[in-house]
Amino acid sequence: MTEAPPGAPPPVFADVAGTVLDAFGAGRVMFGSDWPVCLLVSDYAGVFGLARSLTAGLSAAEQAAVFGGTADRVYRLAERAGVTGPGKGEMEAGAGPWH
Repeated sequence: MTEAPPGAPPPVFADVAGTVLDAFGAGRVMFGSDWPVCLLVSDYAGVFGLARSLTAGLSAAEQAAVFGGTADRVYRLAERAGVTGPGKGEMEAGAGPWH
C-alpha cells in the first residue's frame, strides 16, 4: 500500500494480485504486510482488509492457503510446534526441495 498513489482504491492492486496468484497459485502465495511501514498510509486492519478483498474470488481452501496454510506448510510450523495428526501429512506433502 505504501508504494501506491495516496488513497489508491482496491482495484489499483487487483492487477498485481491477479498476476501473482496466476503465476504462483494459492499454494505458493503467503499473505504478508510491510507493517509498521504500512502505518504511513493505513492501519493493519486496512492492509488485511485489502488482501481479503483481493482474494475474495478464491475458493475457501485457496484463501486458507494464502492466509496461513502455505506458511504452515513451507515453514513446517505444526511440525516445529510438535503438532501431530491429520494436518501433518498434508503439510509435509509437496513441501518442495527445501523440505
